[in-house]
Amino acid sequence: QLNDDKIAGYILWTVKYLSSRFVDDVIANGFVTKCVELLHHPNGKIRATALDTIGRVSCGTEEHTQALIDAGVLPKLATLLTAPVFADLRRKTCWVMSNIAAGNSQQNERLSEQQFMLPVLCLLVTATYSTAVEALWVIANLVECGSDAHLQQMIDNRAGACLGAFLPKITHKQHLLQVLNVLRRLLDFGKHTTEVFKALKT
Repeated sequence: QLNDDKIAGYILWTVKYLSSRFVDDVIANGFVTKCVELLHHPNGKIRATALDTIGRVSCGTEEHTQALIDAGVLPKLATLLTAPVFADLRRKTCWVMSNIAAGNSQQNERLSEQQFMLPVLCLLVTATYSTAVEALWVIANLVECGSDAHLQQMIDNRAGACLGAFLPKITHKQHLLQVLNVLRRLLDFGKHTTEVFKALKT
C-alpha cells in the first residue's frame, strides 16, 4: 500500500532476490499476486522489477507457474506484448511467456486463450535481436510442449514467413537450430493437409 515509488522499488528488489531461493515463501505471502498487479504500474522501473520477479518464479516448477496463472498474469503479459513499453520490458515478457509455454498442456491452453501468437511472431520480424530470440523461445517451447492446435495457430498466423524473415538476423548456432526445428515440425504437421502445407510454403 506504499505510495512512495522509491520505497516500493526497494521492497520489490528484495522480493526479486528472495524469489531466487525462497520462491514458495514469496508465493505463500502474496507477493506474486502483488507483482502481477504492478505490471500495469505507471512507473516503468517498478513494472520491470515486478516482471523480473515473475520471471524468476516462472523458472520454477509447474506449481510455481500455476501460481502465476492463478494470480492473473496471462492477460497482463498479453497486454505488455503490444503496449508502448520499453523494448527490454517486451523482451522480459517473452521470457516469462516462454517459461509458461514449457509447462503442462493445461497451462499451454490457458496461454493460448490470450491470442498471443500473432504478436509474438511479429516480434521475430520487428523487434531487436535479443527480444526476437525470446519470442523464438516462446514458439520453440510451444512446438515441444504444446498441441497440434498450437501448430495450426502458428501456420494460420504465417509462422513460416516470420521465421524466414528472422533467419538472416541469426548470429548464434543455437538460434538457427531452434528455427530449423520449428520449421521441420511445422512442415511435418502440414503434410497432413494440403491447405496447411500450401499456407506454410507461402
